[in-house]
Amino acid sequence: MATKKATKTVKKTTVKKPIAAKKSKKVVAKKVTFESVLTSAGKMFKAAKKPTVGALIAEFIGTFLLVASIIVLGGQTLTIGIAAIGVALIIGGVSGSHFNPIITIGAWVTRKISSLSAIAYLVAQAIGATAAYLVISSYIDVAKEVGASSASMMLNAAPITAGKEWYILIAELLGAFILVMGIAKAAKASKAGYAAIYGVATFVALAIAGTLAAIALQNSPYGLMQMGEMLTFLNPAMAFVANAITWDVWSISIYIVAPVVGGIAAFALSDLLAADTCDCADVKCNCK
Repeated sequence: MATKKATKTVKKTTVKKPIAAKKSKKVVAKKVTFESVLTSAGKMFKAAKKPTVGALIAEFIGTFLLVASIIVLGGQTLTIGIAAIGVALIIGGVSGSHFNPIITIGAWVTRKISSLSAIAYLVAQAIGATAAYLVISSYIDVAKEVGASSASMMLNAAPITAGKEWYILIAELLGAFILVMGIAKAAKASKAGYAAIYGVATFVALAIAGTLAAIALQNSPYGLMQMGEMLTFLNPAMAFVANAITWDVWSISIYIVAPVVGGIAAFALSDLLAADTCDCADVKCNCK
């Protein structure tokens, strides 16, 4: 006889866990004590020492020293280049050592610095250049009052012969391009390397621009028209304190528009060349 095994099915019952009651969070009001006030004040004080503040101070001091050096040295290109090396060594590494509005504007247009930083840099540079002018002029005025026969004269812009404005404009544009091109290529150099390139680029740019402008005006290509005069500045802040910028179309075009355009073009070309350059030491660059 065949026996049938009865299979029993056992239903599994799931036991639901009781839901724990949610704990209510108590909001405890923080007491304002003298210690908490001191702590918050300390945090605000530390925030005031951020690199941005230091960079603005560096731009002010650097521009002051550079413009003062140019005024005292009478616009001599070689000594200006040496002075630029010294200023970049002293201040370099804090703000990027711009000390010149065309460098700041070029860096801003090519998105190397923010709009807020660019505006702050320009203000610091304008104040630094103006302060240098006021300090040097005050000493010169005192020297004249005591009757010093060898009292120095303030650096001024040389007069431009009518019909020769285009030559000076092109000289300013070319000089600014050379200056910023050298500085843009030295951005990744060491502090000493950057300072050296800054000074050499300043000397070469001023020498070429000044010589071309002097030739165009039929003056000696070596030196200035007169002692204490310059034809090219490559720096709107310096041109302003030298009384080169007036409410004249040519004055604004030569000493503001031309160097700014030259600086922007130099930064743009530097970025273009850097993008097309392949360095096999860079792991991100696949050289064939």
